[in-house]
Amino acid sequence: MRTTLTAFVFLLFACAQGPEDSPEPVKRVKVIEVGKTSEGQLRRISGRVVAADTSRLSFGVGGTLARINVGPGDRFEAGQVLASLDAEPLRIAAEQSRAQLTSARAKHREAEQGLKRIRELLTRGVASQADVDAALADFESAQGNVRAEQANVERKERDLGLVNLMAPFDGQVTERGAEAFEEVSASQAVLTVQSEGALEVEVGIPETLIRFIDYGQAVTVSFPSDASDVPAVVTEIGARTETGAAYPVAVRLAESADLRAGMTASVTFNIGLAEQEGPVYLIPLSAIAIDAIPNPAAGVEAPVYVVADGQLTTRMVRIGDVRDNELEVYAGLNAGDLVVSAGVPFLFDGMPVAIWNGDLVDG
Repeated sequence: MRTTLTAFVFLLFACAQGPEDSPEPVKRVKVIEVGKTSEGQLRRISGRVVAADTSRLSFGVGGTLARINVGPGDRFEAGQVLASLDAEPLRIAAEQSRAQLTSARAKHREAEQGLKRIRELLTRGVASQADVDAALADFESAQGNVRAEQANVERKERDLGLVNLMAPFDGQVTERGAEAFEEVSASQAVLTVQSEGALEVEVGIPETLIRFIDYGQAVTVSFPSDASDVPAVVTEIGARTETGAAYPVAVRLAESADLRAGMTASVTFNIGLAEQEGPVYLIPLSAIAIDAIPNPAAGVEAPVYVVADGQLTTRMVRIGDVRDNELEVYAGLNAGDLVVSAGVPFLFDGMPVAIWNGDLVDG
């Protein structure tokens, strides 16, 4: 009986003491180890094959088109005569100009002799200074006429030398803009031609991506008629938008065998910040507290939590573009950093944490 009473008293005393205060459990967090880098984002844009050199050929002088030696699809070599004007009217005009020059020179000699004679008479006192001034004016006028007629002869002879339209390079005719015996004016397009061999693909780059395109940038081009990709480089970047708020960009193909101008093509660009120094790491979008950056955009800074020595440290990082639900980080992280990848709105700087390995549930 005494033993039972003692046990009962001990139990009452223990209940009066209450349970010991247990420490608050350390929160476990899910992390990713920084190491995965961005290789850019592949963007495929449709375009069309064009000749690298396309020219609209015209005569430098107007006249009657005597003959045209090529048509659409015809190939030619550099220096070949592609078309000719009727040279006879230009030859006659050149002869008339030379005759006028001869007449002007004769009048110039007469004026020169007249001026010399008046000056001699002035020394004898039988001519006045006014007579000398009039003779000098006639001489200078005749001299000016000679210069004008000389320039006219040179112009007519130059025109006569422009009756043949010469091929500027090896190539092919794509369009004919005039026919034989038509009157054509100077600078009127008679033939449209393209160079042989070198081809380009023209595409329109949206204004949101044009900042990623640079001269000499390597791209690949694919064609519906060929399963293999052709390497190419960016050679032209338009300064103004055209159809659909897109900038015209041309890429030069490294190979052009079996390809023709007018074919459809698809150009693959690796979109990314080519000028970025150092690696560009990828972290989950959930690692960023979206509330902390009201206007998220490439280049702004945002906070992430890094686990070090059992507690959280806030790290400001410079973010970039989104790549398949992952975010580029240009600066602020190093390979091997442990970044919290979930639940960031419920965390704070300096908070003690443990790393969740997937087999435990937060208590």
